[in-house]
Amino acid sequence: MGAGGLSLKAGLTGCIGGSLAALGYMHTGMIAAVPAATGLAVLAASDLSSRQFSLRTLRVASVLVAVGLLVDSSRAAAWDRLAVTAAVTVLVTTALAGAWLGTRGIAFGDVLLTSFAVSVPAWLSPRAAAVTMFVGVVAAALFVLARRVWADHRTSSTVAFGPALLAGWVVAMVVG
Repeated sequence: MGAGGLSLKAGLTGCIGGSLAALGYMHTGMIAAVPAATGLAVLAASDLSSRQFSLRTLRVASVLVAVGLLVDSSRAAAWDRLAVTAAVTVLVTTALAGAWLGTRGIAFGDVLLTSFAVSVPAWLSPRAAAVTMFVGVVAAALFVLARRVWADHRTSSTVAFGPALLAGWVVAMVVG
């Protein structure tokens, strides 16, 4: 791919991330939704194109989301929500880490990505975090089913979970 194709892909990712950041902020009023949406869009695009993503990008986005959650909790005087967010995120991470250790179907990157994706919805409610995961799993399952129906054996056997989680995050922000 030439420099023009890379620039177009980065521009499209930026437009999607910016649009989702605006959507998340408008629907929730949460400052943390902005770095969460942009970070998740970049991570999902990377996951889709190469089945991996930058841990540095995840780390920077996570720090920005944590700062945003602190600001949101302070603005709303909702420290209990921050505690619930931490508990839900740790619970999801622990459950997925256990599944990663016990199966071959989950990549460790998916554990990290899912933990990141549920943090902002968890601040809204544990139900919103569950919606993020549920829609993400259904979207990934539909992708796998579609690939089997069309029997495209030329593609990789792995599934990019980032775009599916991004879809779940969007649904959670809108209905959460």
